[in-house]
Amino acid sequence: MSPEQIDQAAKLLVNARRQHQKIRLPDTCRPKNEDEAYAIQQAVTDRLTLPLIGWKIGAASKAVAAAEGAAQAVSGRLFTPHVRRSPAIMGDHLFTSFRNCEVEFVFRIGRELPVRTGSYTKEQVADAVDAIYPAIEIGDSRLIDRATAGMLAVCADNAGGTELVLGDEISAWQHLDLANHRAVLWINDQEVAHGYGREVMDDPLNSLVWLVDQQMGWGHSVPAGSLVATGTCTGINIAQSGDAVTANFGVLGKVQIKFEG
Repeated sequence: MSPEQIDQAAKLLVNARRQHQKIRLPDTCRPKNEDEAYAIQQAVTDRLTLPLIGWKIGAASKAVAAAEGAAQAVSGRLFTPHVRRSPAIMGDHLFTSFRNCEVEFVFRIGRELPVRTGSYTKEQVADAVDAIYPAIEIGDSRLIDRATAGMLAVCADNAGGTELVLGDEISAWQHLDLANHRAVLWINDQEVAHGYGREVMDDPLNSLVWLVDQQMGWGHSVPAGSLVATGTCTGINIAQSGDAVTANFGVLGKVQIKFEG
């Protein structure tokens, strides 16, 4: 794929995002490998010119990866204006195709993880984290053929990342057994899903390490203050306009969203 084709794909995706319109990427602009998918994603990020606050990880659970035909996890960017605090009210104007509510653990990096030779250990990455948040990530798509477009096209579309709602900040988190921590998703007072941190690469910290390794492989540090949403513990759950959504993390609190027209 030429630089011009990458830029054309990014232009189409950015316009679709801004106008909340679904598009089909022309065959000449569809990524054929991971490098092209991330090149388009980066061009989308550059064109949006929004401040960045971190990353989201998609297809981090085996169940979601299988459902989406993903060979491995993918990352997308978190944009500062699209990270909100609970309770959040979110209008229809924010979404294009759907509201995929994903219950996740989010880490905040308190100390930069600079580029270096050799991988960081799980313990070293954990030591750099100064807080975690219970959260709901709301995925969306600008692709009219999202169901059949394939994971490379989804990756190009910021891995589906759209909005993120954070619960209470938890600074004393190191004693928590995140792998076995249970979270429940409710829509309109009905439980629709539950899961554990281990749904995400056996431990949300493993997902964070994966993201750090990916960025290091590209020669990128992970700056202090970065947020990393580590992937859904409760699978794919679509909310509708008018729904009230709650993620209950037990002792870690709740995350609440009201979707309004």
